[in-house]
Amino acid sequence: MGLASQYLNRKELTDKAFVYYDSQRLYRSGDLGRWNIDGDLIFLGRKDDQLSFRGYRLEKEEIENAILKLPALVQECIVDVREVNHQPAPEVLSFIAQNYCGVKRVALAVDSVQEAFDKSIQNGAIPVQLPVTTEDELGQVEEASIKLYEHNEITFINRHSYRGHFKPGYKPLKDASTTHSAGLLSIDHIASEVRVNETDYWTNYLSQTIGTQLVQSIERDEQNKTGMILKISQSADKNMTFVMAEPEVVEKKSKVQENINKYGPGIHHLAFETSDMIATVETLIKGDVEFISFPPSYYDILREREEFRGYDIDKLQQYGILIDKEGDSYLLQKFIKPISDRPFFIYEIVQRVNGYSGFALKNINILKKAEEKEIMKVANEA
Repeated sequence: MGLASQYLNRKELTDKAFVYYDSQRLYRSGDLGRWNIDGDLIFLGRKDDQLSFRGYRLEKEEIENAILKLPALVQECIVDVREVNHQPAPEVLSFIAQNYCGVKRVALAVDSVQEAFDKSIQNGAIPVQLPVTTEDELGQVEEASIKLYEHNEITFINRHSYRGHFKPGYKPLKDASTTHSAGLLSIDHIASEVRVNETDYWTNYLSQTIGTQLVQSIERDEQNKTGMILKISQSADKNMTFVMAEPEVVEKKSKVQENINKYGPGIHHLAFETSDMIATVETLIKGDVEFISFPPSYYDILREREEFRGYDIDKLQQYGILIDKEGDSYLLQKFIKPISDRPFFIYEIVQRVNGYSGFALKNINILKKAEEKEIMKVANEA
């Protein structure tokens, strides 16, 4: 005898959910499935909008409400995860079940999907989706995909003939006019964490298949205190940048290795560019967006450095903004807290001033020193 949550004193709901079959009382879970020829039960999805994630039940509306707190970069849209164009969508269900919040595809707009796909395959790309056209009353979209990392893809897409918000099968979450702009302009870079010895592989893979070039890196040496190797690849027009990190060594503990052990390799965060960091942060705070904070010692270190004299470090600390400097140019950074219990994936906001073209590699070491200072503070106080 047991008691199921949400059913106490609700006879109609109980009778609908709990049924008798062959003298046994069974629970109608709402899951859909089928037996295969080997006798295995294959999960096909749900008959309603509910999702199951790590033992918790989620409604689509809960996910929509979380999405509505994200920055308004493009017209917001959501897909019915049960079906797209009236066809089952187990791929979407599977990705949400494994990752909940994350990025599966990086889409590149091209004039000819077939040409871009064929060229990438000739240069060594691993095909995932052959060129296909989907359409509805608003037009058609062409796309094809190649493999990226473990569970990700690069999608070549042509939406020139589509008048909808995104592509067939999607609908807007709400009227775009009700969304307050946070001043975010474009995707600045895509950051990923991969296994030991994979950054070289994926750097070469991206170079051969879509024409990016290695522009910056942090290698294994005595000056590297970050616990990771970093490779940054960029397209010739600088509109597409991939930042890839791998653990420095397998045995040594590091944040990168910890993330991979828990969540697997893949896209770790998306960085969006703004022209006014303070205004963007203030707008997002009004929308209940929460940000990651950094130790006070980080700003103490900045105040001690000659190169940051003349900068308003107090204001940076007030807003929790990081800064990196190259000559007269500098970069401001701000990170949004994960919106799920999967802290592997986050959003970053950056502002590049006076033509700053780097990726705050020095900041990583400063943050490391700041963490060490905070640890020493706690030890001394104890």
